[in-house]
Amino acid sequence: MTAVFLVAATVVERAEAQPSEPPTTPRTVVAIHIHTEGGLGNEMFDAAIRDALGQRPDLGVDYFQEYLTVFRLGSHDASEALRDSIRRKYKGRRIDVVLANGTPAREFVLRHRDDLFPGTPILFSGVGAPPDEERRRGGGISGVDIGGGFRESLELALRLHPETRRVYVLVGAMDGRYVNMVRPALEPMADRVQISYLADLSVPDLIAAVRRVPRDGLILLVEYRQDSPGPFLTPEQIGRLIADASPVPVYGVLESHVGLGLVGGVVRPYRGAGPQIARMMTRVLDGTRVETIPIERLGFVPLFDWRQLQRWRIAESSLPEGAVVRFREPTAWERYRWPIVGTATLVTVQMATIAGLLVHRNRRRRAESALRRSEERYALATSAGGVGVWDLDVATGQLYVDGGLATALGYGPEGLRTTVEEWMRFIHADDLPRVRSRSRDVVEGRAPALEIEHRLRHRDGSQRWFLMRGSAVGEAGRPERIIGTNTDITARKESEAHVQRLQAELSRVSRISALGAFAASIAHEVRQPLTAIISSAAAAGRFLAQGAIDDAHEALASVLDAGRHADAVIERNRALFSTHTVSRDLVDLNAVVGDAMVLANGRLAAAQVAISLTLQPDLPPVEGDAIELQQVLLNLVANAADALEGLPPARRRLAIITWHAPPGEVRVAVRDTGIGLAHVDRTRLFSLSYTTKPSGTGVGLSISRTIIEAHGGTIHAEQNREGGATFTFHLPIPDVESRRRTGRWSETDHEVAVEHGAAGADHQGQRERADR
Repeated sequence: MTAVFLVAATVVERAEAQPSEPPTTPRTVVAIHIHTEGGLGNEMFDAAIRDALGQRPDLGVDYFQEYLTVFRLGSHDASEALRDSIRRKYKGRRIDVVLANGTPAREFVLRHRDDLFPGTPILFSGVGAPPDEERRRGGGISGVDIGGGFRESLELALRLHPETRRVYVLVGAMDGRYVNMVRPALEPMADRVQISYLADLSVPDLIAAVRRVPRDGLILLVEYRQDSPGPFLTPEQIGRLIADASPVPVYGVLESHVGLGLVGGVVRPYRGAGPQIARMMTRVLDGTRVETIPIERLGFVPLFDWRQLQRWRIAESSLPEGAVVRFREPTAWERYRWPIVGTATLVTVQMATIAGLLVHRNRRRRAESALRRSEERYALATSAGGVGVWDLDVATGQLYVDGGLATALGYGPEGLRTTVEEWMRFIHADDLPRVRSRSRDVVEGRAPALEIEHRLRHRDGSQRWFLMRGSAVGEAGRPERIIGTNTDITARKESEAHVQRLQAELSRVSRISALGAFAASIAHEVRQPLTAIISSAAAAGRFLAQGAIDDAHEALASVLDAGRHADAVIERNRALFSTHTVSRDLVDLNAVVGDAMVLANGRLAAAQVAISLTLQPDLPPVEGDAIELQQVLLNLVANAADALEGLPPARRRLAIITWHAPPGEVRVAVRDTGIGLAHVDRTRLFSLSYTTKPSGTGVGLSISRTIIEAHGGTIHAEQNREGGATFTFHLPIPDVESRRRTGRWSETDHEVAVEHGAAGADHQGQRERADR
C-alpha cells in the first residue's frame, strides 16, 4: 500500500511550547517506510516531519529513515533484514519516537517493539486502527487511519455512469489482506452492480484482463503493486498502464493516480495525513503520552482530471459540490491573454504618448514662464525676510552660499563659493564649538538635521544673528549633501535684549512697590516681639516696685532680646528688596522652631490655639539664615492662627512637625484645622499682594517663598483631607565635606553639627511647656 503525504510547516500548531535553546542531548526519531528510498511518498512524508521539527529547534531532534521494501524483497526477507539493521545501527542510542509509514511498516514495528523499541512511543499512518490492548502496550501507539474512500469513489462513479452493469476492482500485492479490507466496504453495493476483484495478478496478466473489460463495465483502481519478478514498477507506473489499456473509465482512491489517465474519485490527499502526524509528533516530544492522543481519520477529497472528463463526456455540473478539477486546458483568452493585453496596451500607450507630447510641449512653456516668475518671487521673499540658502557637498567640503545670504553679510548678490573651513571663519568664536559639534553630528549620520542660532561676521566687521537650519540628503547614515537656510534674526535678538532690560527694570520697580506694601505689614511682622517687649517691661516695673531686683533684671533681659529680634526681622525683610545673599551658617531647624514659638506663644495663647510640636531629635542641620527661617515660621503660624479664628476654641489646633526625608532633605510642616484652601487660587497663593483676608497685605507668603527659594528649597500648600491646610517647606542638607574644602566651615558650624541632636530634646521640652 502506498502512503504519500505533503505538509506545510505552517500547519503545525504554534500553541506548543517553544523554548529558545535545544537540549544538549539530541533526541532520535526513526521513520520506517514500506517503499524504497527516494519514492515520492517517502519524500513528502519526510518533508512534512522535517518541516514541523524545523519550526521547533528547541526539540533538538535527529531524524532517520529506514525502508522495509516489502514489495521488492518479499515481506519476510525485508522484515528480517531491517530488524537486524536497526539492532546494529541504533545500539546504545535511545529512540524517542518511531514512525510507521504504511500498514506493513506498522505491523513490523508492533511485531518487534519489545525487541527493538521497548517503551518507545509509536505513531503510524495506515489502514485501520490497532486494538486497544496494543495501543497501551510499551510506550503506546497512535496515528492516522488513512483507510477508506472505496465505497465513496464507486458511488460517485456509478452516479456519473448510471449505465454501468459490472465493476472491476483492482487490488493486490498485500498477501490478500487488501481485498479483505475493500470487500466489506463494497459489499452493500453488490445488489446494484456485479462486482469482480482482479487481485494479486502479475502486471502482464492484469493488463490483459483490463483490456477484456466489457463496454458496460467500470474499473475501480484501489492500489496495485508489483509482486512478481522482473523490472520494478511503481504503483503510479502500473496505474498509467491500466488507464492506457482500459476501454472504460477508470476511477481510483489515490491522489497520485489522478493525472495518469484516471477520471478521478474520492481520493486520499497528499496534504492530509502529513500535518496530522507532524502535530502528534511534536506533542509526544513535548511530553504528551501517545496513548492519550486519539487516533484520527484522514479526510478525502473529490478530485478529477479535466482531460478525462472531456474524453468520457462528463459534465462538470454533475460533479459533487466542492470537487477539485485539475489539468484544465486554458481557453484562447486564458492562453493568449497577456499578448492580447500587451498589444492593446502598446497601441494605447503610443496614442497616449503622441497626445501627451503635444500637451507636454504646451505645459513646458507655461512651466518655464511660471518658473521664472517663481524665481523672481523667491528672490524677493528671501531678500525681504533675510533668508539665505546654502548647500554643502560633504565629500569635497565645497559650500555654496546663495545671493540672499551673501547680501545679508555685505557681499554681492551673485553668491559665494567657498569651503566649509573658510566659512567657519565667519562664525563668532563663542558660537563656533556648538556649530561644529551640531554639524559633525549631521555629517556623521548621528542626526538627520540641525537647527542652531549663532552669530556671523558682517563684511563691515559687525556681528549679525542668524537661525541656521539644515537637513541631510543621501543614504541613511551616509549623507552626501547638507542643504539649509540661514535666517537673519538680528532684529529679533535686539528686541529680546531690549525686553530683558525692560523686564529687569520692571522687576526693580515691582520690588520697590512691594517694599511700599511691605512697610504697611511691618507692624504685623514685629507684633510678637513688640508684645513681648511690652509685657516684659510691665513685669520689670512691677518687680522694681516690689524690690525683686533679680526678677526685674531677667525681665529687662527679655526686653532686650525681643528688641534685638524685632530689629533683625526688619533688617532681614528689608534686604529681600535689595541685592541679597543668604547667610550661610549651619542652622538647627528644631532650634528655629523653638525660638519662633517663644515669639508666637502670646498670640496663640490669646487666640486659644492648642499647639503641638513633633520635632525629630536627630534632625540634620541645614545651611542658611536662622532669622529668615524663623520669619517664615512666624508667617505660617500667623496665617494658621487667622484661619482658625472662626472656629470654636476646642477645634483650634496647630501642629508643627520636622523630619529628615532621605535622600538629603529636611522638611518642616505647619498643619492647622482651619478653613482650608477650598476658596484659594493655589496658582497665586505665593504671589505678591494676593490675599483672601479683608485686612491682609498679601506679603507674608510671598516673602516666605522668597526666603525658602533663596535657601535652595521649595514651599507648597495642600488641603487636608479632614479639613484645614498644611504648609510644608523643604530645605537641602549641606555637604559638610564640601564646606570644609571651600573654607566655609567654622568651629560654630562644628558645634551646631555635633549638638543639633541635643537641641531636638531641648525643643521637645519647649513643646511641652507651650502645650501647658
